[in-house]
Amino acid sequence: MDFAIVAVAEKLAAEFPHQSSTTVLRVVAGCVEQFPDDGMFVEDAARAHLTAAGDRVRAAMTEQDPLDVSLEDTELLTEVKMLTDLIVAATPAEDLGQDEIDQILDIRR
Repeated sequence: MDFAIVAVAEKLAAEFPHQSSTTVLRVVAGCVEQFPDDGMFVEDAARAHLTAAGDRVRAAMTEQDPLDVSLEDTELLTEVKMLTDLIVAATPAEDLGQDEIDQILDIRR
């Protein structure tokens, strides 16, 4: 491999640290194949490819997936808290009576 091409790959790897070195090498090699007689254009073409790839990744990351919504079920959260409280209270106890369970769960009869 030509030392000038290696220098281009190293320069672009430092310029695009978010890209893997394998990706940078693949892009540079592809540009060398496409423009074998123009070393300066290889660097510019590879830089353009890497910039465009980074832009596509950033755009994909900022798009909101309409199906990616956070759900909060307050009734379920309440039930989980009650069950957790009951488990914590029952752990040291031998036997819990119904009155003790009702008190833990804050149930009034």
